[in-house]
Amino acid sequence: MDAKKDAQLVDILKSLALEVLNKESLDSKVTELNDIYGEEDNDNGYRHSYSNIFSTIASINQDLNVFHIEVLCNNLYMLAKCSDIKNPKRVEKLYDHVNLEIAQINYMSDMKNGLVSDISQIKQKNDEFKQVSSQLKEKLDSYDETSKELSQKVDSYNETSKELEGKINGMSRDYIAILGIFAAIILAFTGDD
Repeated sequence: MDAKKDAQLVDILKSLALEVLNKESLDSKVTELNDIYGEEDNDNGYRHSYSNIFSTIASINQDLNVFHIEVLCNNLYMLAKCSDIKNPKRVEKLYDHVNLEIAQINYMSDMKNGLVSDISQIKQKNDEFKQVSSQLKEKLDSYDETSKELSQKVDSYNETSKELEGKINGMSRDYIAILGIFAAIILAFTGDD
């Protein structure tokens, strides 16, 4: 690996993500890529590393206020198709690897957004569940209080009923005793005959 060329390639990729190339800047980038990759027949020439491409694209993707991935793709496509490139196979591979990394980052971003959306929906459902659960607890507490009040009233009615039953039984005894006394008096007046 050639650290100097790696750094140059990173700089080129970042500059390609800034703005659409015009004729002058296209020629400049062709020269820079030719300096990095060399001649087509040079099999021992510089090869970019996949990890370097990924980290560069990830870095570009982090700062979307400055960089534009679509611009990078378009600019690399123009460079890969440019007839002045001395090693078009390597530049096409660079273009292919950049597109692959962008596709992977976009896929992961979509997955992340989907997960964030799912988590948001789950949180919303959880909040709704908590609210309904709280309302049910309040109703149950209210029913418990009402049940306690009813139980106390039933107990009170039972006590009153027992008191009334006791009084009725007492009155029944009193009536029987009074009736017995009246019967005795009536017998005493009518029994002498």
